[in-house]
Order: sequence, then C-alpha cells, then structure tokens
Amino acid sequence: SFTFRREQDLSSLIEAGGAISFNLRSTNVGQTFDVRFVDIEQDDMKPWRMSYSIDKKDFIADGEWHTVVIPFSAMRETGAWVSKDASWHNAENKFSWRHVKALQFIAESNRIMSDIYIDNIQLITVSDAKN
Repeated sequence: SFTFRREQDLSSLIEAGGAISFNLRSTNVGQTFDVRFVDIEQDDMKPWRMSYSIDKKDFIADGEWHTVVIPFSAMRETGAWVSKDASWHNAENKFSWRHVKALQFIAESNRIMSDIYIDNIQLITVSDAKN
C-alpha cells in the first residue's frame, strides 16, 4: 500500500486515457489480487475504491518478469470502508480521481500463498504505452 502525503488529482490522466503499468513476477499460477486507488477519507467524503482484479488472464506465472498495463477505464468502483464508524458502503459511482489518497496492491479475497514481486510502478498515458 502506498499512501500519498497529500491527496492526488489524477483527473488529467483519466482525460488522457491513462493507465497504471507495473512489472510482475510470480510462480503462483492461481494467484489473484486487486490493484486499487482509494479516495481520501475526510469530513463527508468516503474512501471510495477504484479497483481491478489481477488473475491469470493478466500475467503468466512462470517466474519471469511481465509488464502489466491496466487502463483506468478498465477499473470499477468497488465500494468504501469508512474507518471512523467501521462501516461498509456498496459502490455508488462516487469515486473521485481528484482526491486519490492511496494506491494498494491487495489480496482481498484470498491470501498470497507463494511468491509475488511487483516493481517499476508507473502511471502512464496512452502515448506512453505506445513508446
């Protein structure tokens, strides 16, 4: 998990057809995990999550490095966990790319049972991906 010191406005990346890119290496064929951005939690703002689930369709678990590129347009809002009152809120289409507080790589639905390595995390635009 990467928590930014200040909330980040990533809206210009959305407008430019942005994506998150990273290198991934694993030998665990059945491994799944989520990549998600989380909004800031303050006042009336809930920490909405914009997520993408990584699984075998996204990388080959052969122990070699593979580049994974997830367009922001492929991500979906998956709800919010409000820590101040320990409550879950189902998705309401309220995630804001203008108020991102964290980037998380998290095994939400299962444990990481084997090796998994993530490196070279980048936020890119479509033009970056073509180069």
